[in-house]
Formats: sequence, structure tokens, C-alpha cells
Amino acid sequence: MREQAEYLTQKLFGKSKESIPTDDNQLSLFDAPEAPIPLEEEKETITYHRKKSKGRK
Repeated sequence: MREQAEYLTQKLFGKSKESIPTDDNQLSLFDAPEAPIPLEEEKETITYHRKKSKGRK
């Protein structure tokens, strides 16, 4: 009985190994080559003035 409890406790709370099945038809996210870094483009600066409301908060 005690051995069974220890086995089940180990099974429930012990170390586990995640195994992920691999599919040859699906591409891997982490093995993909990196995309080229785009050159810096002109950045448009947008400015605005915020109106403060008058009255109570």
C-alpha cells in the first residue's frame, strides 16, 4: 500500500518530461532563418496639443 502511494505521488508530483511529436510537414518556428533587418525609413513626427478640461475632476 505504501509503495503504491509513493509511486502515485511520484507520478503526480515528480519530474516529468514533455515530449512533443514532430511532424515533418510542419515547419519549426525556431529553426527558421531570421528575416533581414529593414533599412531605416523616414519617420513622420506627429505632434498635437491636448486641451485641458475646465471644471471639476
